[in-house]
Amino acid sequence: MTTRTPRRRAAGPLTVALAALGTAAAGLTLALTLPATTARSHPAPSGTVLTGAAPAGAAQQQGPQQRPAPHVMNFAQGLNDPAKQPPPQADSTPVPATADGCDHAYGDINVCVPWTFPAAAGTAPGAGCRWLLAHGYPPLAVHGRDRLSLDTNHDGTACDPGDAGAGG
Repeated sequence: MTTRTPRRRAAGPLTVALAALGTAAAGLTLALTLPATTARSHPAPSGTVLTGAAPAGAAQQQGPQQRPAPHVMNFAQGLNDPAKQPPPQADSTPVPATADGCDHAYGDINVCVPWTFPAAAGTAPGAGCRWLLAHGYPPLAVHGRDRLSLDTNHDGTACDPGDAGAGG
């Protein structure tokens, strides 16, 4: 009976890249933890005990009361500035009410009554209502002007019993 011992693989390019990335991350972490000589902070609120670094060459005592000075960021800068205004809108081309091909004076918001009916619907009085009812439209409330003359009895509802082409 023979036993196989696992062989070690040589370091591949991925292993080398990960090692370099780890070294770079460690260097970045060290650079971020070192004190910056150009950093500026705002004064701490009153009543805060501040113990800063001692001047160069002076002996510094480490005691339980000593804490590093806090770095206070002033995030409230500019709260009293005037509000920013949105940029002016570019001139736009007006969109006509008939752009989608629907006459929105009939029915609810999502109902599309066509501005023009197909030629197969015909042009006789009531042809529009006959076409709408044949395609599953219910009687429609008229909002505003009855441009398509669908409400022939002028009761405020188009293609209901009593209108031309609606029957009844």
